[in-house]
Amino acid sequence: MVLDRGLIDRADRSKGHFRIFLLTALERFVKDTALRQKAAKRTPGEGMPPVPLEDLPELASDRGHVTPDRLFTYTWATTLLDEVLAKVEADCAHDGLGTHWEVFKARVLRPILEDAELIPVEDLCAQLKISNPSVAYNMVITVKRRFRAAILEALARQVRSPDQVEDELCSLLEALAGAG
Repeated sequence: MVLDRGLIDRADRSKGHFRIFLLTALERFVKDTALRQKAAKRTPGEGMPPVPLEDLPELASDRGHVTPDRLFTYTWATTLLDEVLAKVEADCAHDGLGTHWEVFKARVLRPILEDAELIPVEDLCAQLKISNPSVAYNMVITVKRRFRAAILEALARQVRSPDQVEDELCSLLEALAGAG
């Protein structure tokens, strides 16, 4: 197993992002495993039966398939996004802004994440007992600000210096955009 090799203990923050360190370690592990399997093929009867790399389409990056590093980066991005959304939702609930969250979810999240039809703001106001559409729009803006702050805070925990946060945000957006 990768983690049994003391991988975490060898991580050095001064050499870059932990995510990149982990990705490099996993790539090396996959290559090492493939080499061992190839060697086992030359010496039949030892170890597990080999699996030809051609049978692993996720490793065939030149054929247009998803590569392990792109899959890893996408998984990182979606996990971070899920964590941030859960935090913002919990913070809204804690601060008495549950209706704000519901408006944000209906007007922003569901149309993006679920490809749901956008509910007319007037219908949403009637459903959630909001006095007028301007109030609903302001609720969305409030939660968007909280969301942006939470994303930046989460990214700041993953970099060595504050000036790297914007680059990390670009990486996050690229990973999510690359998913189609």
